[in-house]
Amino acid sequence: MNNDFQEQLQELAYIYGFDIKLNQNYSEVGVVDKINISLSKDVITHKSPPKGYPDSKEKYADPANYKYPVDTESRVRAAWSYINMPRNQSGYSPAEISAIKLKIKSAGKKFGIKFSEDNK
Repeated sequence: MNNDFQEQLQELAYIYGFDIKLNQNYSEVGVVDKINISLSKDVITHKSPPKGYPDSKEKYADPANYKYPVDTESRVRAAWSYINMPRNQSGYSPAEISAIKLKIKSAGKKFGIKFSEDNK
């Protein structure tokens, strides 16, 4: 696999909450073209920010897990979209979800984003 493909795959995995491990073992369950993809039932954590994402924890709505980056307008919009998907809320308490949403809205105001009241 070339490096560009690996980087794109890692970014997509990060966005959708997948844990990707490059793997040479073709007989392992879930391996597709040397890639083992698994989705955790709990919140997927990152010990450090993924490549190409902000290093500062203040630039994430969930800084403990390096999730929902809010450093650019497009990332704020994406974070709002993702946190409002029920599958992305699993593993968080209602208070944590509210806190994440408040951080996303606060970051969005800096970019002039108006949020729909449908997704409080």
